[in-house]
Amino acid sequence: TELQPNGKYLVTPDNRRGQVNLVWQAQPSSGSGGSGSGGGGGGGVLKFEWKDRRTRTVVDSLSVFPEDGCTYTKVPTGRDGDRVFLLQYGRSSDRRFFFWMQDKWSPDKDKENAPEGE
Repeated sequence: TELQPNGKYLVTPDNRRGQVNLVWQAQPSSGSGGSGSGGGGGGGVLKFEWKDRRTRTVVDSLSVFPEDGCTYTKVPTGRDGDRVFLLQYGRSSDRRFFFWMQDKWSPDKDKENAPEGE
């Protein structure tokens, strides 16, 4: 993603086929009071991961915390059948991740994964 002189962003897509997953990674409790949010009792971290379908390796792994104020919404492109989604951290314009879904279109599944409105 690159900011243009006109104030808009130019998004260069990665056309590899992949899969988006939400993964809960439990973290064992430690008596040492180690660093990180959550403090003491065996919490965990929610990860939003994009995995390359061909190599089965995780390409993007983004930690999501409640205080981040993340949203995951469908982006209207004006073209029927386009399935573009935006993961955004709060109102920060530098923490935006676009995902173009290439699999078969399923309006019911899209509404389940990214509900419109509140």
